[in-house]
Amino acid sequence: MAEDLSALYPGVTLEEKTVADARSIDHPDASADAVLLMGPLYHIADAKERKKTLQESLRLLKPGEFGLSWHDPLIFSPPG
Repeated sequence: MAEDLSALYPGVTLEEKTVADARSIDHPDASADAVLLMGPLYHIADAKERKKTLQESLRLLKPGEFGLSWHDPLIFSPPG
């Protein structure tokens, strides 16, 4: 995927990617320029565990940087 995107964004490189349990990632605090959650929130049914996932993402982000969570409402939409 990074190779496919490199043509669209010259000069921008993906430094690292990590596949991990989104609730507990083995990286230091404030170590990420960006955090992309590509699906874990709708796979984690328990609200407390989803909150842990978001807190972990915020812990990893450097101050002033951003996170992105992708949610497909056709796959999962909590009742209510």
